[in-house]
Amino acid sequence: VSIPEDWPHHHAHVLANLLGIGDKEFVAEVPRPFKPEQVLFVGLNDMMEALHSKPLQNMKFDIATPDDIEEDSSKVLQWLDSRKPSKVIVHFDLDVLDLREFRSLLIANPDTYDEMVGKAPKASSIETIIRVLQDVAKAHDVAGLGITEHFPWDAYHLQNMLQRLPLLGDINKKDKAPFNWIF
Repeated sequence: VSIPEDWPHHHAHVLANLLGIGDKEFVAEVPRPFKPEQVLFVGLNDMMEALHSKPLQNMKFDIATPDDIEEDSSKVLQWLDSRKPSKVIVHFDLDVLDLREFRSLLIANPDTYDEMVGKAPKASSIETIIRVLQDVAKAHDVAGLGITEHFPWDAYHLQNMLQRLPLLGDINKKDKAPFNWIF
């Protein structure tokens, strides 16, 4: 959840736009903006700089940290039960997964991986997130599930290798294909 003034990558503006903040053209397309009390952040190991943006500072977002969901899903289920939603929409940002277990994340760049593992706090395990999402789906009507932030480093490196092998690519090619992480 960020705004254009604080983060240039539009994929990170969706929630702000749904809250009625940010790019005027996008916000105009939202007939019924969400309220902060309709949003629960689950599994984040930090709240990122974006939540410190001026328009977002006064919003009170509820949070279930990786520690809150490690043993059970009760904090998430209690939050949902207290709001009695008719439908639940899940935005599953793969960045909530621990990069020590799941490395297809931008932050897990092989060139800086060791440094990032040292800096990044432990995040949620794949099994924890599966359990939470299953528990939510058993108790509530999940009407939407988006999965974002996948960056398959191994596939990128395989592509570069295949493009330069005999019979498959150009054996005279020396440079690697660039990757575009500005979505």
